[in-house]
Amino acid sequence: MSSSAYNCVKSQDLDLVAKAAKGYKQLSSVSSVVEAATKVGEHLKEAMQKTIRGESTLRSYQDVAAGITVFQESQNVVVGISDSSPLLPRARQMDQVYPVAEVVTDLTRQQSDTETAFYDALAEIISR
Repeated sequence: MSSSAYNCVKSQDLDLVAKAAKGYKQLSSVSSVVEAATKVGEHLKEAMQKTIRGESTLRSYQDVAAGITVFQESQNVVVGISDSSPLLPRARQMDQVYPVAEVVTDLTRQQSDTETAFYDALAEIISR
């Protein structure tokens, strides 16, 4: 039997392994995870703003909706109003009327939107 009979590794298989290794390396990068979380944060921000605009009891809080941002705080990505914003008291007042962040988070979790968006963002980062 010739030695070529035992040569079962193809170059295309090696390419796939190399691509997978590159993907795992990117996944272990904090910046890749933060980038993906920021994209998901934008998704949540839009959902929060849409909820505020559509909820009749929140008509007077359109300024809060416009002030919602996605920002990094410590090692977390946050969606909302920063502690230094002059809108923070109004955002807290709005939260007593209607807990927008809680409602949107629960709805997107039930629909798996947040998780799907996060994995899609990670897949996009890996494919670069």
